[in-house]
Amino acid sequence: MEDNEHIKQLQKKGGDKLPMDANFQVKEERGCTDILFLIFYIIFWALMIFVGVIGFVNGDPNRLTNGYDFNGNTCGQGSQSDKSYVYYPNPFGNSTDLPDLTWAICVKQCPFSEKMPVDM
Repeated sequence: MEDNEHIKQLQKKGGDKLPMDANFQVKEERGCTDILFLIFYIIFWALMIFVGVIGFVNGDPNRLTNGYDFNGNTCGQGSQSDKSYVYYPNPFGNSTDLPDLTWAICVKQCPFSEKMPVDM
């Protein structure tokens, strides 16, 4: 009795129940239907690898992880090898608009308060 009510509710919400054929079998001759997508996907990844290689050969990946100061020196490397942290002394300037992150310096350790001197 409860099954009939459940079937009626399903029919109201989503339509008729799909008929199940006793002779249902999976097609033996199946094939790939998305060859064009697969080709585009392979081309996409080939181009992504190409762009990545060009970026690593011509760029400096350490600038992504180490940060850099306002002069373009990478913190923790070269002349800044002893200063591995990036510090933004006044990111908001005189306004409460969007932060200005163009002014940054490399420091040995980050200051913990406003009164702590910054060792540049």
